[in-house]
Amino acid sequence: MKITKVEPIILKVPASMGMDETIMSDDVVVRVETDEGLSGIGETAGPPFSVMPLIRSVHQGTWYKGFEDILVGEDPLDVERLWEKMYRYSLHYGSRGLIVWAMSAIDIALWDILGKAQKQPVFKLLGGGGKPIPAYASLPSYATSEELIAACEEVVKKYNFTAIKFHTDPARLHDDTWVRFTKAVREHFGSGLTLMLDAHNEFGTEEAIKFAKALEPYGVYFFEAALLPDNIEGYAKLSESTEMLVAAGEEFTTRFMYRDLIERGNIDVVQLDVTLGGGITDGIKVARLAKERGRLLVPHSWNTDISFAANLHFASAAGSPFVEWPISKSPLRNALTRERIPLDPNGSVTPTTSPGLGVTLDESIVETYRFKGPLGHY
Repeated sequence: MKITKVEPIILKVPASMGMDETIMSDDVVVRVETDEGLSGIGETAGPPFSVMPLIRSVHQGTWYKGFEDILVGEDPLDVERLWEKMYRYSLHYGSRGLIVWAMSAIDIALWDILGKAQKQPVFKLLGGGGKPIPAYASLPSYATSEELIAACEEVVKKYNFTAIKFHTDPARLHDDTWVRFTKAVREHFGSGLTLMLDAHNEFGTEEAIKFAKALEPYGVYFFEAALLPDNIEGYAKLSESTEMLVAAGEEFTTRFMYRDLIERGNIDVVQLDVTLGGGITDGIKVARLAKERGRLLVPHSWNTDISFAANLHFASAAGSPFVEWPISKSPLRNALTRERIPLDPNGSVTPTTSPGLGVTLDESIVETYRFKGPLGHY
């Protein structure tokens, strides 16, 4: 079997639909095709118009071809070697960040093909058991504690969630607003609801420690993304200073960065997203490292059911205690694939046993939202 095509597909939700900055409106899906009719899909949350030329570049220089050029003709089932080929080929202009995001989408598509070829779901290929995993509702920011409580009540009632994460707004993190909001939710629901909080890299080290101390009385399960990604020493200090679990890793790429975050940053919860951090191939190596060091792995996951499926298979293999369930109004979130990944009645999610990722593109949705602008020649 040989790769014949690596196609980046840009999807754009019209601004007229009123999507705000907290809701996914643009997306890039990668489809890998083969000469035997098998194809696979992957996705990344990277900016689509930046990811596209990394995959399908018009530059013909020896060291700056797109990933499609270096993968066509290769065996798609040789996923480990192809990951290393992409990584080594792009050393001159990347090895971190956006380059790895593009690699991640391709790598996920290759695992989708591998699963289909072997007639196995990805989680089984990775050694996962496929048991249900509790999901936590990932809520956007709200203007008042009353709105936040109402949103929590809605998802608890509708989906039976037992865990909820708040996405804070940076403008109000530096006063006591989100401490008060957390206190209000805890007092309203009591101890039966697991709470998490995402600070979106807003704090310096000392302010993060102070904020964490203020949150501790309200039983927050983990405190996410408190610091800038490069502040590894700050993460170590924060972890030593609070009783809460310290979570980070959404912005990190490859096992090399995660090793520093785990061993030097001493975090408790690793939040690798396989659509960003290096795909499934590298992600499973991070999962092994986290397990060896006694850390939890709870994948970050956003975007559509393609991303969710990939992270769910990964979470199954990694023994994750939770998976992230985005509460998003984007028309792409649950409509881009023909298959839906449902919540179980108790708020858990069970990986699909269908071959590969278990999700396929709804071509009618692709055509509705596919970008057909002047970059269509790529």
